[in-house]
Amino acid sequence: MPRVPRLPPATRMYARLDRFACECPSCGQLIESAYEPVKAQRLAKLSRRRQVAAGEPTSRSVRKLRWNPALQRLRCPHCGVVYMVGLLLFQVASNAYGRLVAPSDVRMTPADRRLVRARGGGWLVAQKYHAGDPVNLVVEDPCSCPVKGWDRRCAVHGEPPAEGGER
Repeated sequence: MPRVPRLPPATRMYARLDRFACECPSCGQLIESAYEPVKAQRLAKLSRRRQVAAGEPTSRSVRKLRWNPALQRLRCPHCGVVYMVGLLLFQVASNAYGRLVAPSDVRMTPADRRLVRARGGGWLVAQKYHAGDPVNLVVEDPCSCPVKGWDRRCAVHGEPPAEGGER
């Protein structure tokens, strides 16, 4: 992560962040603001989290939030450092012939991709889709993973069957 001694010349503007992923400047781990395992049901949705955080900033459940959307504060779940989060906008010079390339510091590393995939809850099916095929499937066998763990034989989260095998 590039470090600069001071903010480039800028003008203040309004910004409200809801969902983002970033690298912790302290420990280098990936932090996702939307991935917030909360115990308090009233804080399950982001809109409710914003409302409660604004109305009850000193409550214990609000202070434990990883991402406080009302105060724009982010607590790293790995090292515990708390940051105030803002937004920098850079105007892009118009270049009709230039190739569009993402900035180097927004490209995920393979480790970041693995972590995001593990938290994503989605699956990439190996077979191709054909018109008319069903896409909303129900896996009938239950999940056999232990709490906060993983079972490679799990029908939902385990390893895919060997080539030609069936699940």
